Parts: sequence; structure tokens; C-alpha cells
Amino acid sequence: RKAMLKKSEADTSKVVEEKEAARKDHKKLKVQSRISNEMPQVVDYVQQTADQYELEALVRNWRRKVDIAELAAKRIRTKLRAQGLSET
Repeated sequence: RKAMLKKSEADTSKVVEEKEAARKDHKKLKVQSRISNEMPQVVDYVQQTADQYELEALVRNWRRKVDIAELAAKRIRTKLRAQGLSET
């Protein structure tokens, strides 16, 4: 009878230890799941990168347009000055 009691007590303490270990593991997994939910998804990263490349292309195009407009304005100013000098 005493042997059975000791075995039962040992089994009980082992179960309690396993329960505590499982609880700690569950807590760790719960924290990790919160962190992974807050992290951006790969699809979001790919979309942001695509948007960035598109915006950079738009900036390059607008800079070219501005350069072309500045060159045209410079040509027109030069022509106007030439006409103004030749008339006087």
C-alpha cells in the first residue's frame, strides 16, 4: 500500500511539472502569435516595394518633363532676346 501511495504521489508531482511546462510553452506560443500578427505580411512588403518603384519611375518622368520644359523656356528666352536686340 505504501509503495502505491509513493508511486501515486510521484505520478502526481510529475503531472504537475508537465502541466507547468505546458503552461509555460503555451504562454510563449501566445506571445509569439501576437508578435507574428503585428509583423507585416510578405504580400504587404511586395506591394509597398512595387508602389515605391512606381513612384520612383513617376519622379524620373516628371524630372525629365521639367528638364524639357526648362530647355524650351531657355530657347524661347534666347529667341526673344535675339529679336529684342535685332530690333533696337
